[in-house]
Amino acid sequence: MKRTQITIERHSITVIRATGNLFTAYCECCRTRVAAFAPDQVADILCIDIGEVCLRLADKKLHLTNRDRGPARICGNSLGTEPKQ
Repeated sequence: MKRTQITIERHSITVIRATGNLFTAYCECCRTRVAAFAPDQVADILCIDIGEVCLRLADKKLHLTNRDRGPARICGNSLGTEPKQ
């Protein structure tokens, strides 16, 4: 009996377009200025709840910017490394 193995690769690109004013901040992890998003925006982008966003921040799966001043913002670069559920 002859067997054939088929391998399928899938690639995904997420494009995030912000409407209105784009907020930028310095991300210490990325060592560059990045687009930064509020936690509720990240929850909407990744289709998860705000509690999951907090867990990913605690696990350092998402980068937090602006730690010293202003409201908490999440690095846009770190969103691309998160798999969607």
